[in-house]
Amino acid sequence: TQLLTGFVLFFLLLPQVNHEKIGIKMLLAIAVAVLATLYRNKIVKDEKPNPLFLLVILSSSIAATVIAFVW
Repeated sequence: TQLLTGFVLFFLLLPQVNHEKIGIKMLLAIAVAVLATLYRNKIVKDEKPNPLFLLVILSSSIAATVIAFVW
């Protein structure tokens, strides 16, 4: 949901946005969405997911939040 609303807001406010900041945030959001989906699929299949998945998902989410409010 965050990824889709991010794209919608980006295109609505296109002339006013910092494209570098938005690009980095979108890449992080896509990475988080892909990794979270892979992590969830492993849990559904009763496989033990790599703990690194969770660390990367968490750190990418925090990085996107920091970029949004600090940069």
